[in-house]
This record gives sequence, structure tokens and C-alpha cells, in this order.
Amino acid sequence: GAIIGIVVAAIVVLALLVLWCVFGCCAIIVRQEKSVCMESMGKFKRVLEPGFHMITPVVEHPRQLVWKKTTYDSYGHTQISAHSTQYVDMREDIFILHDLDVFSQDHNALKISCFIIFNIEDVKKCIYEIENLYGAIFNTAQSQLNEIFAELPFLECLTGQQRINQMMKQRFSQTFSNWGVRLHSLDVLKIMPTQMIAQLESQMIGERTRRSELIIADAQREAQRLQSEGTKIVLQNRGMGEQEVIKKTSEGQAQAALLQAGAEAESLKVMKLQLENEGYSYTDYVQTDKYTRGLWAQGQQNNQRKLVLPFIKAGQNGILGSTKVGSVGQKKRFGDLD
Repeated sequence: GAIIGIVVAAIVVLALLVLWCVFGCCAIIVRQEKSVCMESMGKFKRVLEPGFHMITPVVEHPRQLVWKKTTYDSYGHTQISAHSTQYVDMREDIFILHDLDVFSQDHNALKISCFIIFNIEDVKKCIYEIENLYGAIFNTAQSQLNEIFAELPFLECLTGQQRINQMMKQRFSQTFSNWGVRLHSLDVLKIMPTQMIAQLESQMIGERTRRSELIIADAQREAQRLQSEGTKIVLQNRGMGEQEVIKKTSEGQAQAALLQAGAEAESLKVMKLQLENEGYSYTDYVQTDKYTRGLWAQGQQNNQRKLVLPFIKAGQNGILGSTKVGSVGQKKRFGDLD
């Protein structure tokens, strides 16, 4: 019983696979906005409308199409995209012609932009009557626009936009109907004289140049201001530093002078105390020291080997104790003098 169940399940699965393959080969579903062109043995047979359809395997097959679409980016550059499909889109499409160069009847250059709204209504014609539908629309529109603007004077080209739209629709409708395309609208978006474009470009360049010069001048003024402020701050800091150096130097000198005076006073105090302990007068010592130094300096200046002392203090005995002093007709030591 188990083996029979497995065999039955395998047969059911196999039957489902066969039905799926047959359904995939014999049936096709077309979406609402699409159509499919069917060929039989390489020859056109029928067009499949939206819905469910059965086809003859091997004999019938859908026609593969390569659609090329020309578009423009935001910078005005032409972009061509192509894709292969078996479905023909029946919805309305917009074709934009961007910045076409045309000439008026009086030979004035114009730059125009327009758009075309159309849809495919005859699948057989759009496939078999034209090889590249979008390329044909672009080239035909450009040539017809050149012919229309060449028939009109310059002022009418600028002001008669409604008439231009009507003329373009009349001329395009017959050409497009031969390709199975229905033209809904063809409108001019922009008409601009080339000379005016050049003037606007020159004006725009001049305005941008002026703005750049203003920006550069403002930047230079700001740089000079910052540089002057920096120089001022540097000079202020340098002056404050020099003042601080002078202040510290004077304070150091004053402090050194105070310390030196204190040291000298302390040394004189010690010396006075020592002289008093030895029985000498500090006043006599100071007078004798100054007097002796003056005589010594005078003797060195006059290159004298002998010094004449008009009087001798008691304190000079310790200073000139071994020096011989000459008087009139006699020689004595300082130790022998009163």
C-alpha cells in the first residue's frame, strides 16, 4: 500500500509538471496597458489584447522588440536607453526636444524646446512600418520644426506660439499616423534668441565675476584688519613685556642696593665693634684710611717714591707701621711717632 501511494504521488507531481510546461508554452497573459504582436512561422498573425490567450506552441511566438528611448538629463545632455521586450506599451508617452537650433525667415538664430505627447494605437504599424520609433520621432520633429520656423519672420516666431503649435500638430499627425502613433499634443516650451542667450550668458558671467571680485576684496580687507589687529596685539604684548623687564630690573637693582647697603652697614658695625675692643677710635680709623688712600693715589699719579705726611694719626701706625717716613734731617718709623 505504501508503494502504491508513492507511485500515485509521483504520477500526480509529474502530471502537474507536464501541465505547467504545457500552460507555459501554450498560454500567455497580457496586462491591461500592454499588447503583444504574434508571429507564425516568421509572419505576422495577430495582436494579443489585454487578457488571457492560448497560443500554438512552436508555431506561434511573440515578436521581440528593441525599444530605443531618447531622453535628456538636467544638464541638457542626450541619453539613449534601449531594452528588449515582447510587450508594446499602449499608454501615452512624453518626448522632449531640448534646445534645438533653428532659424527664422529673416535668418535670426533661435533656440527652442518643445515636448510631444503621443501613444501607440496600431501595434502592427509601429513594429513593421518603422525600425526605431523614438529615433524617427526625434529626427522628424527636428526637421519639421526647422521648416516651420524658416517660414515665419523673427517677431512672429517669438509671439505666434499658438500658431506654431497648430502648424506642428497638422504636419506631424499624418506622418505619425503612418507609424501607428497618435499625436495628442505638440507644444513649444521655450523660444529664446541665440543673441539674447549670448547676452544673458555674458551678463551672468559679468555678474559672477563682479561678485567674485567683491568677495575677494572683502576677504582681503578682513585679512588686513586681522593682520593689523594681530600686529597691534604683538606690539602691545612686546611693550608690556619690556615694561615688565624694566620694572623687574629696577626692583632687582633696588633690592640689591638695599642688600648691599645692609651688608655694608653690618660690616661697618662689626668693624667698629672690633676697633672699640682693641682700643681704637672708629672715626680716626676712617679719616686715616681715606687720607692714606688719597696720598697713595697721588703718589702713583706723580710717580713719587716718597710721601710726606704733615701729621700722623694714631690709627696710622697699624697701616704704615713698617713704612719709613722722612722729615727734616731725620728718619723715624711710624711706631716711634707720637
